[in-house]
Amino acid sequence: MDWAVADGLYVALNVHHDSWQWIDDLPTDHDTVRDRFDATWRQITSTFRDEPRKLLFESVNEPFSENITDAGKE
Repeated sequence: MDWAVADGLYVALNVHHDSWQWIDDLPTDHDTVRDRFDATWRQITSTFRDEPRKLLFESVNEPFSENITDAGKE
């Protein structure tokens, strides 16, 4: 990240493809997934809080879920 920023690039930091591993369980295990997600991002943002504004945060890259339905849609 430091090298990229030093070369004038922007860096996007994300939880890459974790949606296929544990975030996809959100519909059936909401509280556990949310707690893990929040803890992950607290650690990431704490580590990188003083970095230049060329570091971008993206919560999840390419979110994916097979358990999405139209239930409750108006």
